[in-house]
Amino acid sequence: MRSKSTDEAITLTPPLELSLERGLEIMQGDEYLEVTPQSVRLRKQLLTKIDRTRARR
Repeated sequence: MRSKSTDEAITLTPPLELSLERGLEIMQGDEYLEVTPQSVRLRKQLLTKIDRTRARR
C-alpha cells in the first residue's frame, strides 16, 4: 500500500521555446542546431557517451 505522506509533489520547469537566435546563443561547441520547418532542436554531435569519450582521446 502507498502512504499519502510519502508522495511528494515534483515541480517541473516548463521547457524553453527554442528559436533560431536563442539556439545559437545557448549552443555549445559539441552540439548541432537542427532546423526544420516544424522545429528547432539542439543535439549532441556524438550521441553516445562512448563516442564522446573516444573523441576526447
